Amino acid sequence: MMAGACLAGAVCLIAVLGGFGGVPVLAGVAAACFASSLGLVYAAWRVAGRVLALRFLVACLWFVYFPLRLLVLQSDRSSPYVHPIVRSSTDADLVWAWLVSTLGLAALVLGGWVVQRVRFPSPRPRAKLLRADYVLFAVIGLAIGVALPLLGATSGFLSNVAQLALFGTAGLVFIDVRARRVRLASVVVLVVALLLGAASSFKEATVLPVVAWGIGALAATGKVRTRLLVLLGIVALVGYLGVEGRRIAYQAGESPDLLTAAWRAATAYDLRIGRPTDAPFSGLDAVGNVARGISRRVSGPESLLLLREKVPDEIPFQRGRSLVQPALSIVPGIERVIPLEYRQLSLGRYFTVNFWSLQPREDPSSQALTVPGDGYLNFGLFGLVGVSMMFGLAIGLYDRRYPPDDAFGVAMFAFAGLVALGIERNVAYVLVTLVIRVGVAELLAGLGSLRVRGRSIGSAGPERGSPPSTLAPDPMGRR
Repeated sequence: MMAGACLAGAVCLIAVLGGFGGVPVLAGVAAACFASSLGLVYAAWRVAGRVLALRFLVACLWFVYFPLRLLVLQSDRSSPYVHPIVRSSTDADLVWAWLVSTLGLAALVLGGWVVQRVRFPSPRPRAKLLRADYVLFAVIGLAIGVALPLLGATSGFLSNVAQLALFGTAGLVFIDVRARRVRLASVVVLVVALLLGAASSFKEATVLPVVAWGIGALAATGKVRTRLLVLLGIVALVGYLGVEGRRIAYQAGESPDLLTAAWRAATAYDLRIGRPTDAPFSGLDAVGNVARGISRRVSGPESLLLLREKVPDEIPFQRGRSLVQPALSIVPGIERVIPLEYRQLSLGRYFTVNFWSLQPREDPSSQALTVPGDGYLNFGLFGLVGVSMMFGLAIGLYDRRYPPDDAFGVAMFAFAGLVALGIERNVAYVLVTLVIRVGVAELLAGLGSLRVRGRSIGSAGPERGSPPSTLAPDPMGRR
């Protein structure tokens, strides 16, 4: 109901502003959209009925990527550290960004609400695994994560299988916390996964094992434990800053350890530009430096503004090509049948070369197209709304099928569900990766379940050593 009202209100407001050619009341529009976005996040929580639900968490990230980022940009639009598209934007341009991002969030929440209202047949029973199975899956993931760089091999499929370490971590922590005894295996898996992530120089690979641990603990207790949250937050932040600091240090021919690199990232490097600073940061300035560095990575408004500037005047609407062809590109030999313009699952480089970078030949980065941006690239405003709603439907279906109320659901959330939080990526990348990981987990879990069912009737049960799951979702989310 609330999402539908916000959706209709945003459409009317866009029509009014379009008729008058833009209204110079940016602050008022920003305040209204910011408040509406907060209301939509609350509506997503009410619909989902729990914190560990993709519909709620994606809405939260949407709020960070768009309303919060817009406030940051609006506070200092002339800063030399922001993208040139922001410096050249008029008030009307930012009003447009506020409105369409709020419209997209309303469509996303509405999609999740529709799924909640539809009745589906009762799902088949989910896999029942032993604690040893989660240890095995974690070891398989870590082994593949070690083998790929050592062999110099690259495989998108095996890279996804390597993330089974997240599956094992979350499942183990859930079982251990329920049993009120965290065993050594859970800690070892976390430490090894974190170190492997740091060695890979990918911030996401370093942070996700900590997130998986937190998901397992949160689902097992059913409530947020502040001390544990702060501790895991510090570990994740140190890993994130450590990787960022080492990247900057490598440019100067240095190779500091992770802790030293993290300290330098906060105090000695300007994270807005990724360079050493002449005046080191301390105290609140260091905190601000870290915040600015993280904010720079959430560039949703910039992506929308760039798309609006070039589509369709310079680059035509893609009419679904960037939504479908990246997904088809993973099929071996597909180009013998269908010629593809987009030959990679990720569109990060495409967006960098065609939209983001002022020097695309020298810029090796991959920038954020975003889920709503992918919709706009294909069908304009209607595409942005439609794709956002379909994305809400997709994650709503996932929430219905895999609620994190047992070890398997929690492990699946950490392994596959977290992929859907990557709203900075293109739609095909998120959904195809989600499907691949769900398929891998279901296959391996099915094999594990066969072994469990083959055990004698007198065995201790699937999650031996832990009491049965009692974490029930809020009744509001289980209509």
